[in-house]
Amino acid sequence: MNTIIILGKGPSATYLPDSKLYDVAVLNNAMWLSEKPTYTFFNDIEPMELTSKEDFSKVSNLVVPSYLHSQSNPRFDNISRHVHFYTLPELFPDDRFDNVDVMIYELHPGDNKRKEECERIEAGGELAMPLDEWPGSCGVTAANFLAKFLGYRDFVFAGMDPAGGYHPAFKNKKLDKNNKPAFSGHGTDAQPAGYDLDYNQMVRLVESYGGRARHIDEVSNEELVQLGLKRTYAI
Repeated sequence: MNTIIILGKGPSATYLPDSKLYDVAVLNNAMWLSEKPTYTFFNDIEPMELTSKEDFSKVSNLVVPSYLHSQSNPRFDNISRHVHFYTLPELFPDDRFDNVDVMIYELHPGDNKRKEECERIEAGGELAMPLDEWPGSCGVTAANFLAKFLGYRDFVFAGMDPAGGYHPAFKNKKLDKNNKPAFSGHGTDAQPAGYDLDYNQMVRLVESYGGRARHIDEVSNEELVQLGLKRTYAI
């Protein structure tokens, strides 16, 4: 099985061309720096507000919880809520999901017993898969999901930085790639703290499945050459 690179929006994010030598799991709108992500993860609605139909044209496997979070979003009067994944086409009515395979997991214990999920499962839908523990971030979700359900064992983290911060490609974005107005709140700048805790949780979960987890700065120059990667954070 290939090495899997989890690409976040931190300072060490780098452009990842399509390759047969590694797979790519992008977090939120980090898809902007991946030519063809293998998996695309979202926990929340807000980072999806920054993306476009064009962005989703390269998405093949979308991984989301059965109930996504929404925080401080003007479309919901800034009231935090849970949003069932079946409503995504209504929130983004641009056909972006037409050719996307959706994989779901249970974010909150008991989500499989909520009304929308009971109806979906009774109609023949598959049960959402539970994570091992509450994820501190979308990166933790990706690490747990990829190791537990998809069998990945060799992980490289790029744009996942314990010290925090944002790569300039994502900082304070108020327009999408087509220069159309986009959501400019949650997900457009670094949070003040917690990145070290998230990083340690990712490493611990990967290692609990016998895997190896490394920051891109810890990968040898020889291996970078073998994978066709560059240790550069320029776009």
